[in-house]
Amino acid sequence: MHTTVLEWIVLNIDETDVRGKSVLEVGSRNINGTARKIIERMKPKSYLGFDYMPGEGVDEVWDARYLSEKFGENSFDVVLSTEMLEYVDDWRKVITEMKRVLRPDGILIITTRSPGFPYHGFPYDFWRYTLEDFKIIFSDFIILVLSQDDPQSPGVMMKAKNRSISRCAI
Repeated sequence: MHTTVLEWIVLNIDETDVRGKSVLEVGSRNINGTARKIIERMKPKSYLGFDYMPGEGVDEVWDARYLSEKFGENSFDVVLSTEMLEYVDDWRKVITEMKRVLRPDGILIITTRSPGFPYHGFPYDFWRYTLEDFKIIFSDFIILVLSQDDPQSPGVMMKAKNRSISRCAI
């Protein structure tokens, strides 16, 4: 994980966002860094690391396209996904599922790559996102923080609040 992502998390995720709440991390396998220790220091009620492959930081293995089948709708207060979305071929389905498992008024935290970051193909590398993409994709949320430190570096970072019970596919 790029150091600017960890710095962004420290600056933008408050203890009040996490303390006493259930947290799901989608794409939790620790390949080159993780936000887990930062979030766990904020004393969540529970923290579940989820990935499609077993490994360090993974508590449950499952396909993110079926999160609501595994956990049910409205089952987490916080959904976190860092540096994972660019590797998902069916990003629309995965984002829809993240929205489904998030409770009303829950917090969604996503960081992902922007067009300035080179494609690298490990394990796959499909997408790059812009601030405008996120404004459209998450128009059904209240975007609390949306930033891009530099179009040539890590990418787009967002903290948003679920504004309603209704969900629509994208």
